Amino acid sequence: LFEGIAPNSRVGGYHSLLAVSDKIPDTLEVIARNEHDMVMAIRHKTLSLAAVQFHPESILSMDDQAGLRIVENVLVTLLPEKGRNNAGEQAA
Repeated sequence: LFEGIAPNSRVGGYHSLLAVSDKIPDTLEVIARNEHDMVMAIRHKTLSLAAVQFHPESILSMDDQAGLRIVENVLVTLLPEKGRNNAGEQAA
């Protein structure tokens, strides 16, 4: 999810929701925290699932193109094969 992104990149968060570390089930792993040690991203340990607690698409997440890179990484991870669309058909 964060491949190619500097460890201290800034991203935009617009809300006060947060995940409580001691309430996260064992099946999930924390993969990012903010400067206040709040959980900012998690991933499932055995499934191809991840979630972020910020807005990578936001203009506030464009520090070193971090937001765009996160979106790219998600698309590459979720698409079953490079060059194919979500229906598994060859992309035009």
